[in-house]
Amino acid sequence: MPDTKKDQLTRIFQGLRKVGDVVGSAVISTDCFHITSDSGQGVDDKTFAAMQGGGGQAILACVTRPDVKRGLVLIEMKKAGTIIEKEVR
Repeated sequence: MPDTKKDQLTRIFQGLRKVGDVVGSAVISTDCFHITSDSGQGVDDKTFAAMQGGGGQAILACVTRPDVKRGLVLIEMKKAGTIIEKEVR
């Protein structure tokens, strides 16, 4: 049976967590509605979604620890965004 979009997103979120210091990820619509997430403990999905905004159809957002290596996370988010855009639509 082929993977569902939720299964694909779950794998992408798990990959982002492997980067280290990423404690949660979400795909959020541009009107700030929560689509799906892999929220860490202490991360409220609705609050997380409300803090985001931007262009396009959806936003990939991550919550990280304060001492994160931002460059590495941004590179991995860009890769994840490309996969989401191509495969999950």
